[in-house]
Amino acid sequence: MLDDEQVAAFIANGFVRLPGAASASVPWYWEVTLAQATSTIATVRAYGLETEPGKLPDGVRPLRPANYLLTGEWTPADEDGIRIDFPFPITIPWTELEY
Repeated sequence: MLDDEQVAAFIANGFVRLPGAASASVPWYWEVTLAQATSTIATVRAYGLETEPGKLPDGVRPLRPANYLLTGEWTPADEDGIRIDFPFPITIPWTELEY
């Protein structure tokens, strides 16, 4: 289970999906997909904010100045649970995500 300090760190580092998050420069967010038939978590994804577009063909401009890129994806098949080192080390076993 995440302690209060870890939850506060998630919130402080933008681990919340909000409309307009990219325009507000929220650096990270997490997305959780539920498997409703089995009342479990199907997928956890982490996204990071990209503020400079990649190389585009001449004359092509992005519609938005920022975009989120998928930086991590985990399913219950990942026996080690959720592990990511940035923006700080996070390790969450699947047993702590049961509901």
